Amino acid sequence: MEAFNDQNLFILTWKPEFGSYGKEEFNELKKILRKNGFVKTPWSVYSSQANANDLVILFRQGQVTGLYGFGHISNSSGIIEKDGSKKLEVNFLNLRDSIDQPFFTKKDLILEGFKESLLNAQSSAQGSVSIDQLQILNQVLIKKYGYGLEKACFEYCIDIIKNN
Repeated sequence: MEAFNDQNLFILTWKPEFGSYGKEEFNELKKILRKNGFVKTPWSVYSSQANANDLVILFRQGQVTGLYGFGHISNSSGIIEKDGSKKLEVNFLNLRDSIDQPFFTKKDLILEGFKESLLNAQSSAQGSVSIDQLQILNQVLIKKYGYGLEKACFEYCIDIIKNN
């Protein structure tokens, strides 16, 4: 079992029908990731606990739902927005674009024991995910891809393994 080195896990939400990343803008992130092996982008979070090197997953909401990305916070000193959120720099290392199938559907995650209420959050990173939920996600990843959450959040690996 991975120790996770006191890292928190935050769920970032993306709803292409609303917000700053439409499908086209989001697909550009995937193109950069394929070229460079990572993509850095600002993302609004609501938790004051978010620190550099904390793990993040990107959950798509709206008409299509599912887990669409893995990464980590690369800089925790962000700009405070009018709505109380903080814009932080996030490094995504594994992403699906808007036309891809998710790494995991919402149903897949719930069937494995991940709490639906966490996936229904209306805003990004309201608080860190509990260690038991982090471990469930870690095990789901190991079962499907052969490695855990920390690797998925810090190494460009999922598409490389699937395409070889």
